[in-house]
Amino acid sequence: MELRIRLALRPTPKQQALLDSRAPIVAMVGGVGGAKTTGAALKLLQLIAENPGQRGLLVVPTAPLLHATTLAEFREICPSELIAGENKQRRYIDFVNGARLYYWSADGKARLVGFNAAFGLLDEFQECQRWVFEKLLARVRSPKAQRRQLVLVGIPSMGWVHDLLAEPAEGVEVIHVATSDNPYLPADYVDRLRANYDPTLFAQMVEGKFVQLAGLVFDNYLPARHLVDQGPSTGIDTWVGVDLGYNLPAVVFLQRRIQFGVNEPAPRRAAFVVVDEEMPDKGSAADLAEVIRRRGYKIAGIRVDPTCTADERMALSKAGPVSTAEGEDAQSRKQGIERMRAALLDATGQTRLFFSRRLLEQERTWKRGVLKDIIAYKWKKASAQAPVAKEPHKDGKHDHSMDATRYIIDLLCPPEDLRRGSHYAR
Repeated sequence: MELRIRLALRPTPKQQALLDSRAPIVAMVGGVGGAKTTGAALKLLQLIAENPGQRGLLVVPTAPLLHATTLAEFREICPSELIAGENKQRRYIDFVNGARLYYWSADGKARLVGFNAAFGLLDEFQECQRWVFEKLLARVRSPKAQRRQLVLVGIPSMGWVHDLLAEPAEGVEVIHVATSDNPYLPADYVDRLRANYDPTLFAQMVEGKFVQLAGLVFDNYLPARHLVDQGPSTGIDTWVGVDLGYNLPAVVFLQRRIQFGVNEPAPRRAAFVVVDEEMPDKGSAADLAEVIRRRGYKIAGIRVDPTCTADERMALSKAGPVSTAEGEDAQSRKQGIERMRAALLDATGQTRLFFSRRLLEQERTWKRGVLKDIIAYKWKKASAQAPVAKEPHKDGKHDHSMDATRYIIDLLCPPEDLRRGSHYAR
C-alpha cells in the first residue's frame, strides 16, 4: 500500500536535502536549534512510506531522550491516520502500509540481535559509543527494502563521529546544519547563544563545526585579560564558592567588579572578580565557616556542591546563607564548565570573570590556588574506552578550586533564557 503524506509544515532547505539524499548512510550534522529533530522525524516518515511491509529502527542514547524529543516529535508530525497500532511493551508502531517502526534506547536491555531492517535512524549520535552505530549499521540489511538507508543525526564531536563524518568516504553523505539555517527561530536566538557560549563551544554547538576538547579546560584564560587591580572590600556583597572534603578543600571569594580601566568599557552584564581564596590542607565544614567569618566580608551567599550533607550546610550557614549547586553528575559538570568558560570569554568578546592581581602574591608560596589551578586543570586524556574528552581530569589537587569557582559562577552567571524559540527550534 502506498502512503500519501500531507504535512502542515514546509521543510527547511537542509531538511529537504536530508529527504532528497539517496546515500546508503546520510548524516545531518549541526548546531543546536538547527531543526535536526524535526528533520529526523520527517526522514522517518519518508522511509516508512517508501518501505511498505518492512521494519525500521529508531535508536536514541537514553530512554528519557527518546520519549522527550525524537519520538515525541515524530508522533506530533505523523498523521494519526497512518498509524495502524502500537505495542508499547515491545516498543514498536505499526503503519497502514504494513511497515513497523521499532524504537529503542541504547541504554536499555533490548539488543539489536537477529534483526533485519530496511532502514535505521540514530539520533543524538554524539552521546553514543561507536558500538551502537556499528550494531545499527549491521541490522540495516533487509534484501526486500525499497530504500535501504541509515540516517545519523546529531552535533559534531570528536572520536568515531569525527572519523566517520569529517571526511566522509564513498557512500556517506553529510549535510551540515548551522543554527542560523533554521528560519523559524526568533531573530535574536543566535545572538543569545553567542552571549552564553565561549568561541570554541559556539563553533561546535551553533556553527556545527568539529571541535577538539584537549589540553587545558580553561584555555581561554589570559593573564593580560583577566588579572585586574581590584582587591577585596568589606563593604560590598561577597559570594563564596566552597568545595568540601576534609583533605584539600577550597574556598573562593567573589565580588562584583566595580573598577574598570580608562579605555575599558563596562560589560553589558554584571562582571565579577575572584578577590580572595583559602586553600587549607585539611578542614571540616565548621572550620571553613570560621575561615569565611574571620574575613569580615559582607556575605551575600555561599554556594556548595550537591553532595554537601545537611550537617555541613548547617555548619556553613553560620557564616552566611547557603545554597546548593546543580547536580554533580557528568552533564551538570560539563554545563558548569561551559558557563565558566563563557564567563572568561563569550563568543561576543565579553568577559565577566576576572581575578584580583593580589592573588599572584598570595599564591607565591602555595602549592595550589585559583591562578595556579586554572593553568593546570586539564581534560581527561582520550582512551580506547573514551575516545572523546568530555570531562576534566580530577587529580585531587587542581580540581578543588576550579569546582568551588564553578559553583558560584553557576549562580552569578546563569545562561540567558534560550527557551523562547519556536516549536521548530529543535
